[in-house]
Amino acid sequence: RLVQIAAACHLSGIRKAGQVGRIDVTDSTVFIAPTWPPGAQTRIDITSPSPLLQETIRQVETHDQWQTVQLAQLQAQQQQGEAQTHQGPRMTMG
Repeated sequence: RLVQIAAACHLSGIRKAGQVGRIDVTDSTVFIAPTWPPGAQTRIDITSPSPLLQETIRQVETHDQWQTVQLAQLQAQQQQGEAQTHQGPRMTMG
């Protein structure tokens, strides 16, 4: 369960122990709330079987790759916007 809980936290943006604001356990669910943003929670059903370690690792790696691609696209868009800003307005003859 520890790997499952750590992966769920990682996927929701909790990357360090200091980012865990609160942990609540109900009958069958663990809720982990980050210190910020308020209201967001990671939820783990402890009655369902834990996923295989390989499956959990694959899920985290896929998520991290997706975030890397998203960040690269955002940076490219920002650079493109900055380049257009520095060029100034363009006139076209038609």
